[in-house]
Amino acid sequence: MTRRLAIRLFGRWARGKKYEALREKLSRARMMISADAYAAQAIFYSFLVSLAVAAAGSLAIWLLYSLDLPLLGLVLLMAAMLGYVTYRLFMFYPSLAANERAHEIDLALPHAVSFMHALSRSGATVTDIFRELSTRQDVGKIAEEAKVFMRDVELLGQDPLTALRNLSRSTASRRFKNFLETLTSIVETGGDITGYFASKCAEYNAELRDEQRKFIETLGLLAEIYIIMLIFAPLLILLLLVTMGAMGGVSTALLYLVAYVAIPVGSIIFMVLIKVISGGRLKVKLGKVGPSETFRGVEVRGEAIKKEMLESIARGVTMARLKAAILHPFKTVSENPHYVFFASVPASALFLLLYRPLSTSSAFFAILIALVPYVVAFESKSRRVERMEGALLDFLRSLASGVKSGLTLPRAMAVASTTDLGPLGKEVRRMGTDVRWGVSAAEALARFEARVRESGMLSRVATLIRKANEAESDISDVLDVLIDDVATTRSLQRERRAAMATYKVIIFLVFFVFLFTVYMVVKNIILMTAPAGEMEIFLFSGINPRLCTIVFMHAAMLEGFFAGLVGTLMGEGDLRSGLKYSLLMMIAAYAVFAVLIFPII
Repeated sequence: MTRRLAIRLFGRWARGKKYEALREKLSRARMMISADAYAAQAIFYSFLVSLAVAAAGSLAIWLLYSLDLPLLGLVLLMAAMLGYVTYRLFMFYPSLAANERAHEIDLALPHAVSFMHALSRSGATVTDIFRELSTRQDVGKIAEEAKVFMRDVELLGQDPLTALRNLSRSTASRRFKNFLETLTSIVETGGDITGYFASKCAEYNAELRDEQRKFIETLGLLAEIYIIMLIFAPLLILLLLVTMGAMGGVSTALLYLVAYVAIPVGSIIFMVLIKVISGGRLKVKLGKVGPSETFRGVEVRGEAIKKEMLESIARGVTMARLKAAILHPFKTVSENPHYVFFASVPASALFLLLYRPLSTSSAFFAILIALVPYVVAFESKSRRVERMEGALLDFLRSLASGVKSGLTLPRAMAVASTTDLGPLGKEVRRMGTDVRWGVSAAEALARFEARVRESGMLSRVATLIRKANEAESDISDVLDVLIDDVATTRSLQRERRAAMATYKVIIFLVFFVFLFTVYMVVKNIILMTAPAGEMEIFLFSGINPRLCTIVFMHAAMLEGFFAGLVGTLMGEGDLRSGLKYSLLMMIAAYAVFAVLIFPII
């Protein structure tokens, strides 16, 4: 609605300008809007901001100062400046979105090239490879780039070479652009595509190791900065405030600033910094029933019938999932841990309503009620997935040994199902049972992929084996590629965890030093107890000792919560894995004050 209004008001003016750079950025960011329309929107929103600021400022001047022309001129000037800033921000956003997209493509490129290498070893053409990539949700933004290629080939009727050239010109990633340009030359000259993919796999894996080595060194420096700036520094400042409070010259607002602003805000900024430096993780999205995203919005014959049929199927799937969730709640929660919030959050809110008056204890137990069930469910799932991925390499080696010894893939799968693979063994045995009961290898692998889709690595491996088996009988080369890819990925994960384990332990130990110091300060400095039988004597005249103790308690709990998140984010790259440590340290901080401090106040 706003886009149409913006185009109607400012579209004619925008069409008279040249926006070559903007058009290129919009294309690289895959923002489906013309440069003229986007510029019209930018002008429209900047005009709205200017109008709103001018109206609000003029109204305020009229109410407070009657009619002051100099102030009115200043308000109008500020409105114009804010409008211009809004316009520039709008025009800069496509560049920012393109850079973010390029970063996500670079992050997924090593995994995608390994996937392409394995498919090429099975005899797949470039079009087949990109068609398969366009359906994968575990290769990040490269799946969307592949959809652009398939749109040009299948919908616009372009040949693969032209589609590759167009994709290389429009992609946001320079690394992916170079990869595509070389691939186009090899396809055009009839070169060895498989060899090219193999060389790029080796190159990207070497780059990954070099980048991880530098990244681990950077994380070590950040860990030391975090310990100094966000654990020791707040503690030192609190101690100084306590000492100065003895003279009655310190406001409690400074204590609030350190405890409730400096610690959480500083920790959040630090976590954002780590995420930016680490580049995040590949986001694996599970598939859903619905129309294909490749040609969304394109009207074709039978589209209405197809849409109605898919919507009917989607409703049936939703009802089936709801029924399964009701009949098997524990299984549903184990597969989707975030579903537990539908029960834990209302239970937490009910607890707060019933527990009166509201206090630190009630808020703390409400947080536990909301988060502990999720932590238990998430840790159960993540450990199961981790053990399954840890056994994947043994499964692939067993399968490769069987294939190289002359066994057919179904027979090799049956043999591999007898290997002890831990949690993965259950799924592999089900796959072996399917084969023994006459199910084809492709169908057995498809069922296996559906069962292990919570792991992007397992799903990708199952797809590649299935595609390779469909193309040719000898898949030993594809299995070798998969073994190298999985071994490299697991090795990089272990290196990061091992390198950061020491810093994680140090962060946790320093927190307990922080907690012990806070306890000693509160007990022996803030509260000075007179001999037995006499009244308690408070050291401070300017600060309420009980209020000061509560602030120190909250500071310790907040420090424990964020220390758990930061330590785990450095080692594993996932904030959710740190919730268990955060809750444990919060419980420790609460217990120290509830058991040792508050009984004497």
